[in-house]
Amino acid sequence: MKLLIADIDGTLVNEQHEMMPLTRHSLEVLHQQGVLIGVASGRQIDSQMLSYPKRWGLSFPFDVCIGMNGGQWYLHDEGTIHENFKLDTQVLSKIITSMEHFDLNPYMYRGESMICKRIDVMMVESVRRNRIPSVVVPLEEMYAQESFKVMYKIDEDQMDHVLEFVKTFQDDRFVAVKTQPIMLEFQSAKLHKGYALEKVLDALQIDREDVCCFGDMDNDITMLQIAGHSVALCNGSSNVIKAARKITKYSSDEDGVGHYLFDNVLNNI
Repeated sequence: MKLLIADIDGTLVNEQHEMMPLTRHSLEVLHQQGVLIGVASGRQIDSQMLSYPKRWGLSFPFDVCIGMNGGQWYLHDEGTIHENFKLDTQVLSKIITSMEHFDLNPYMYRGESMICKRIDVMMVESVRRNRIPSVVVPLEEMYAQESFKVMYKIDEDQMDHVLEFVKTFQDDRFVAVKTQPIMLEFQSAKLHKGYALEKVLDALQIDREDVCCFGDMDNDITMLQIAGHSVALCNGSSNVIKAARKITKYSSDEDGVGHYLFDNVLNNI
């Protein structure tokens, strides 16, 4: 293994967005052995993401970051954020106006903040957990400039109904991806974590077979398909569990990544 890269929410951290002790220790050991450590997230690469290692008690910065489900990638040694595949204003307008009859709360990254239609319970919880401020803006402001994606938090009992509706207005410019049990994200059809991972591997001159990836939701599938060693968290979606070569015995709330690494990787190096 030369590179370990993991999704964040529901994979590398628990429900409280905390890294558990065995996972932290296993990453420290791997990094000391010369393995590059990275994250691949639907979150944007910003000062918040780059501060996570310190927040989680790691002694080193991430060597690699993939953000916005593959729209961004970053190498620590290079220090540059590369970007591709934003949705243009016309597409954003179509998505946001088409979803309006559900009276959901669209939100998206804008700089170092989240912009949204209103502050509701889900948004308050998101601000508390992710430590990113939210700003209420008029609906038309949300599609006034291009963006990587627009997101919706949806009650689980409503999600299937929304997904059925989404099938009626998708086109080849964008896709809707369920990234958490209560989260639906609209993004460019060209954008996925696997695309960014391939860019990272080319830059680092690392072979696919020397990469280990962990994930839990459908937006992780393309990344898992590329990696020579792919692992789904047991709390992951059925699609991810089918796509991965291995499955953890423990969930992200039970230190699943750490247990897997100590049981299957660290005892072999």
